[in-house]
Amino acid sequence: MSNLRYLLAAIRKDIGRILKDPLGILLWLCMPVMVGVLVNLAFGGGDGETPTAELLIADEDNSLLSGLLTGGFGQGEMAELIHTRAVTRAEGEREIYRGRATALLVIPEGFGDSFLNGEQDTLSLLTNPSQTILPGIVEEILEIMTTGGGLLREFLGPQIDLIASGEETGEDLLADQTVAGMAVDINNLMEGAGTWLFPPAIAFQNISVDTTAVTEAETGMVAEEEKTLLWYFFPSLLTLLLIFSGMTFSSDIWEERRAGTLRRGLSVPFPMRWMILGKFLAASLIIVTVILMAAAFGRFVLNLPHYSWLAGALFLALTGATLVAGMTALQVLFRTERGASIVVMFFVMVMMFGGGSFFPLEAMPGFLQRIAVYLPNGWALTHYKSVIDGHSAAGELLLPAIILISVFILCWTFCSWQIARRWGSDPS
Repeated sequence: MSNLRYLLAAIRKDIGRILKDPLGILLWLCMPVMVGVLVNLAFGGGDGETPTAELLIADEDNSLLSGLLTGGFGQGEMAELIHTRAVTRAEGEREIYRGRATALLVIPEGFGDSFLNGEQDTLSLLTNPSQTILPGIVEEILEIMTTGGGLLREFLGPQIDLIASGEETGEDLLADQTVAGMAVDINNLMEGAGTWLFPPAIAFQNISVDTTAVTEAETGMVAEEEKTLLWYFFPSLLTLLLIFSGMTFSSDIWEERRAGTLRRGLSVPFPMRWMILGKFLAASLIIVTVILMAAAFGRFVLNLPHYSWLAGALFLALTGATLVAGMTALQVLFRTERGASIVVMFFVMVMMFGGGSFFPLEAMPGFLQRIAVYLPNGWALTHYKSVIDGHSAAGELLLPAIILISVFILCWTFCSWQIARRWGSDPS
């Protein structure tokens, strides 16, 4: 009973010390929040709207073919991606230079005649240098359309030549025999290509899955369309919070050493391990409170579809407590605070960038994803995401939790032994 009272007194002492320095807590709380805000802004503020390109078209030809070309940008899903507006060349150039549009397409006079006559002509595309992705999309679509037009001209060359010859002689309508001959020629061309077109050389099978009988609640998994950028990034921010808390709370051991608390702890009739356990449990109480609040905020305020969020949050809190114990074990390996800080900072950077805390695991290259599961935060993140995604039941966190508790006990034992043997008795 006396050991328990001593442990509770150690916990109260450390919680009081932590709360006397709220700036330190706010620092490691704000860092993940700042990262999340920056990522959210970088990806458009998280409003989920598809960016639209503003394409200005200066049609100086005003022919049937130029109309077909410009009308192609307004078909189907392309109309949702590219908004077109007719302008003159001078107006379009002014809009581009002022950064008010994505690109300016200039269709020169005589474009339709050049196409019908099989002559080469040039379309001009002036893009906005302040934009990076949308101008490239417009350029790729225009290249596909012009390439398709060129192939069509080659495929139906003789028939198009007949139409062009009629326009040159001033004939509004072609003779019936000419029209019939064109129809026969086109039919022969289609029969010649029938080996590839009927059936096509590449066949697509459209598979429809009946999801009406199985609801999301029955499958117990988050649907892919519900996984927003924030869904992928939020768990990473939580582990980033754990890393910063581990670094902050583990470095407190040096303050205890400078204050002489560790030397005085060796003189009391209680083993050093109870004092160290009190420090770890005090940090763990702070961590579990913060993680539970953050997880509840994500689930109920941000409406993230997290299944078993409470079990997942408790598992992350246990991970945070183990990180505190592990980083403290690293700290007490060294006799100087400078050496310990360098090693701990290196370990933190490796976890942040390699374990999926700074970038979501899904956004990392395949070889880094395979490495990430061997880092503490990446390993914990994998189990956590599997549960909140619904792929695993909450009970499957039991074995990983036992592993974390075992590591916690090993680090606690080592820290107690190291401090009692050398660290606490060393006055330096």
